[in-house]
Amino acid sequence: MARAAMLLLATPLALVPPLPLGTGVHLTLSGTPSGHVIGPVLLIGVISAAWPHRRDRHWQPWIVDRAAAPALFTLLDRVAAAAGAPMPHEVRLDHDINAYVTVRGLRRRRTLSMGCRCGRPSSRRSGSGCSRTSSGTS
Repeated sequence: MARAAMLLLATPLALVPPLPLGTGVHLTLSGTPSGHVIGPVLLIGVISAAWPHRRDRHWQPWIVDRAAAPALFTLLDRVAAAAGAPMPHEVRLDHDINAYVTVRGLRRRRTLSMGCRCGRPSSRRSGSGCSRTSSGTS
């Protein structure tokens, strides 16, 4: 039942990008003068909204090793063992919001990046986006 509900919700969302693109192509190829203006504007708008944007990094991530954060690596060892996943070759603390694993280079090295919004308030009460232990200060 839940799977059918998810499919019903996902189907209209899957049609969101193709419909404006098709409308833009149709208006561009139509014989009306307004279609020759609105169609390309619609196409450029949809393509620029869907194009992946690279964010400029103002800070470089902190590369953390076992000696600098033994508690973090103990936790990572336990999680990797429980999940049956391999340990990452490199662990980074970044200013992004989420955590993610990437595979880099020809040697297929796994890099775990964990987000920590240090210095930026996550709520009015806490005042900081990460704890003292995750920012490297004990």
